[in-house]
Amino acid sequence: MIADLLVRRTSLFDSRIPPPLRRRLRAVLESPSQETWDSARSIVLHSEWGFTLTRWGAVRAVDENFPRRKASGPGGWERVPDQLTLARYGGRARGGDCAHAPSPGI
Repeated sequence: MIADLLVRRTSLFDSRIPPPLRRRLRAVLESPSQETWDSARSIVLHSEWGFTLTRWGAVRAVDENFPRRKASGPGGWERVPDQLTLARYGGRARGGDCAHAPSPGI
């Protein structure tokens, strides 16, 4: 229930976001976990000349204490963002070339 309300508040319904990427963004919003976060963190939400905003950058914009990098070793992420943190920036991440997967190696 709360996930449905949060999804409506985010940019997931933006038609410029390809359906496979929308599914990954929705998955992390509905059920934040190491796996769903790792799958969605690098999706580009907004891009314009000289500026690119990923899902990870959007989380860091509202939570400056969020990890700057993935922990090395078997644990993966020190923590994953909660639903409210994920939704807080979602509605503002619009415009430009919205949501595309990064090139390999990023």
